[in-house]
Order: sequence, then structure tokens, then C-alpha cells
Amino acid sequence: MKKQTNPLQPSLIWHKFIVNFSLFAAAAINILRSIAIISGYKYGGSANKNIVYQRIGNLQLVDTWLIIFYTCIAFGAIYVRQCLARFETKAPKKLNILMIVNSALNLLFFFIEFAVLYKYVDVQYTGNMFRNVFINIIATVILVIVNSIYYKKRKFLFVN
Repeated sequence: MKKQTNPLQPSLIWHKFIVNFSLFAAAAINILRSIAIISGYKYGGSANKNIVYQRIGNLQLVDTWLIIFYTCIAFGAIYVRQCLARFETKAPKKLNILMIVNSALNLLFFFIEFAVLYKYVDVQYTGNMFRNVFINIIATVILVIVNSIYYKKRKFLFVN
């Protein structure tokens, strides 16, 4: 038997997806990215990481900042998740800010990595990096718009 719902009460399926999956997944992915850098997996192993850092000294500084960035975004995702779960007044805005900051910093680190690596990588690798960042920015713009519309219709729920 199908569950009866109040036609005046808007659906919270998207909200539940964001709270129960999306933000946890974002946190986990960013922690895994940090671990990949720390362990050297990003460069094919710890030994390779040391060789890469010896040849490209500035890359170690970039990676250190990436670890900090990924960790902050992971904690930010959990914080925003908690705000959304408690239906805090500014929670939807915090979600959009988190997404925009994440994309902006991804773009910034793309340019920083490109500046450090431009002598060492081929054009195809750089093109792939840019494509991934560009897709991330487009997806963020779409999601910010969708989330803004979605949460605007449910503003009355966020009163804490």
C-alpha cells in the first residue's frame, strides 16, 4: 500500500539524499584524497613521491596545502550536514557556500599545480586536469541553482 502524503507538504527526498549520503560521501572522498597525497598513491607510491618531490620541490608545498584544503572541505561537509539535519535557518546557504568554496579552491589549485608542473607534463595531461575542473565548476553552478530553488520552497522548515 502506498504511503499517503500531505499534498501541501513538499517532498524532502533531495534533502534526505544530501544529508544522508551526499555530504558524507564528499567528506569521505576528500579524506581519501588527503590520504592519497600523504601515502604517495597520487604518484604511484611513496618511493615515486620522493623522486617527484626531489625533481619538483614546489610540488610538496602545493600538496601540503591540498591536504589542508581537502581536510577542511571534509570537516565542512560534516558541519553543513549537521546544520541541514537540524534544519538550521542558514543551513541551505552554508551548503551553497561549501560547494562554491570547494569549486573555487579546486580552480585555484589547478592553476597553482599547472604553474608548478607546466615544464614537466604534456598538453594532454593538462587538458584532462582542466576538463575535470571545468566540469566541476559547471556541476557546482547547476547544483547551487537547483539547491537554491529547492530550499527556497522549503524555507519554512528551516527555523532553528
